[in-house]
Amino acid sequence: MMMTLLNPDLSPEKNARLLYWRGFTCAEIARLMGIPDTTVRSWKTREGWDRATTARRIGEQIDVRLAVLVAKDEKSEKDYNEMDKLAKILERTARIERYQDGGNEADLNPNVRRRNEGKRKKAKERGDSGKFDADMIAELKRAFRERMYPHQMAWYEHSKKYEMRQYVKSRQIGATYYFAQEALLTALETGKNQIFISASKSQAHIFRSNIVAFVDEVLGVQLKGEHIKLSPGTTLYFLGTNSNTAQSYSGDLYIDEYFWIPQFKKIKHVAAGMTVHDDRRITYFSTPSTVTHEAYPLWTGAEFNKGRPKSEHIDLDVSHKALKDGCLCEDGYFRQVITIEDAINSGFDRVTMEKLRIKFPPGQFENLLMCQFVNDTDSIFKMAELQRCMVDAWTVWQDYTPLAARPLG
Repeated sequence: MMMTLLNPDLSPEKNARLLYWRGFTCAEIARLMGIPDTTVRSWKTREGWDRATTARRIGEQIDVRLAVLVAKDEKSEKDYNEMDKLAKILERTARIERYQDGGNEADLNPNVRRRNEGKRKKAKERGDSGKFDADMIAELKRAFRERMYPHQMAWYEHSKKYEMRQYVKSRQIGATYYFAQEALLTALETGKNQIFISASKSQAHIFRSNIVAFVDEVLGVQLKGEHIKLSPGTTLYFLGTNSNTAQSYSGDLYIDEYFWIPQFKKIKHVAAGMTVHDDRRITYFSTPSTVTHEAYPLWTGAEFNKGRPKSEHIDLDVSHKALKDGCLCEDGYFRQVITIEDAINSGFDRVTMEKLRIKFPPGQFENLLMCQFVNDTDSIFKMAELQRCMVDAWTVWQDYTPLAARPLG
């Protein structure tokens, strides 16, 4: 048995490692090799056998078997067939390792890599990163659908039906990434400008980064400029909350983390001007902050009632139970509350409830992940007061250039 399990051409450490990866315990390996158990355990710890990826474990075993077959002076047809199959498996495991080490779909699928390389070549030959033909748009749509989770695809269906939307959502369920790509596809399909406003300009540029990376990965096209010009009449704008700079644009509008924007009423006033035309879409989405935030009346419908006779007042139920699946409300807004649990139940597989409950104290868990607003009416320091001390460094600090190699001089 020992002769068939151990390869005399390999070092003792490698023989032991391969046996361990085949399911033998350290004690069994020590008995087979006639060495102390402590020696095997020290190799295991030093070389990190348990940390090795599945691809590496399989790859090393195939390496050894291939070496044995190649060294045979006379090879049968069976040997050649085995070598061919092992080589294909080895190539596949190598691609998996590249993917696990921060790669992308092209590392797993040579067809994707060749397709991307061809698109990069065509884009380079065209010399214009702002022109998208029908085939390119179709490819972006395909990639979009492949990447999105069910709760995100539900948002996509909402985009086809509703011009005014508000979402109160959990942290880390891909909202910023999704709405960036939704806006990109909308711009390419309709020619309408797309405008992004966030609590800070740096946060707005997360939209830009998501779009640039998505287009580069799928098409090999590098989009340029602080604001991205897709065609002569279509631009993606990425803005902070400076109302003086935001008021001159017109297009579909996305306001990110609107429950965290200081002086929200000013931004809302500007937003109304951007989306006057009937075909303009406005989308608010955010994790909840406090019930005293200026955006809260917009969410509850109290904003709609201001200045209207009582006979026209609305009384909205904005609880999770009422809005879990989304609802078109009397003020024209489609509203939805989507918790981390809702996302998981629909197929979001990047987190588990058990681990999240361990990571976050109950109060933070309810606020950040279960969409519960904080009541700070009795707090010594109210959120609105603290926000007066905040500044958007990207727009206010004139001597600060965040995207430069040396931002501060």
